[in-house]
Amino acid sequence: MTDDDHVARGRLAWPGIELSAEQLAAYVKERTPSGARAAGRELHADLFLACACSLGIAAAREALERSIMADVPKAIRRVSAEPAFVADVAADLRLALLAAADGKPSMLERYQGKGPLRSFVMVLAMRRAIDRKRRDKEIATSPSGLHHVAAANPSTPHLESSELSDAFLVALKEKLATLQPRERNVLRLHIVDGIPAETIARMYGVHRATATRWIGDVKRTVFEETRAALQARFNVSPATFESFARDAALGLDASLSTFLGGRSL
Repeated sequence: MTDDDHVARGRLAWPGIELSAEQLAAYVKERTPSGARAAGRELHADLFLACACSLGIAAAREALERSIMADVPKAIRRVSAEPAFVADVAADLRLALLAAADGKPSMLERYQGKGPLRSFVMVLAMRRAIDRKRRDKEIATSPSGLHHVAAANPSTPHLESSELSDAFLVALKEKLATLQPRERNVLRLHIVDGIPAETIARMYGVHRATATRWIGDVKRTVFEETRAALQARFNVSPATFESFARDAALGLDASLSTFLGGRSL
């Protein structure tokens, strides 16, 4: 698409916002790789709104508030419905979206027009809410939690449980390293960031059922292959191993969260 096409689509989607073709072209150029520009990549019309907001155009910021920010509390409530929490996170996100800080551009300027601005903002809202929750109650980052789970099972000797726990976590980390980027990112979004399957589906342009299947399939594959590798490595009774495996399955999301905490998108 040409610059004029982008402007025309933007004005149609966001009437009443005055933005020149030159302003939008400069904004698009900063966010689009040269190869993609040469190929005429089609950008979402919401990039027009993001550009106008970044330039401080009042009508654009009013449109952002009315059409997108008004729904941010709904996303935050998926993490916590406490009124004070929702209000604080929404206010914090609003500031971060529109204002530069510590020499870094505003978060809105990270939007590249690959999909709807609404999805981009809602994902940010949930991530920010989750980060705020973590500051109040830190998620345990040490894998030692599985030692306590296994040791609490009287049918498993303590030393054996400790060995199984260590080996399980090593094997799990090794298996995660072999995942495809999409598999790893989908798991991280869902387990670490708490993003629902419906939102992940919109991000990848697929049906919600497809995203749900992705999440279930990769979790099942990771666990079953890790479990099989561990069972082949340890000479323990079937009953003991099955008991440990059940406990490990219950703590799987916590273990995955430990190893998937880094940002890769």
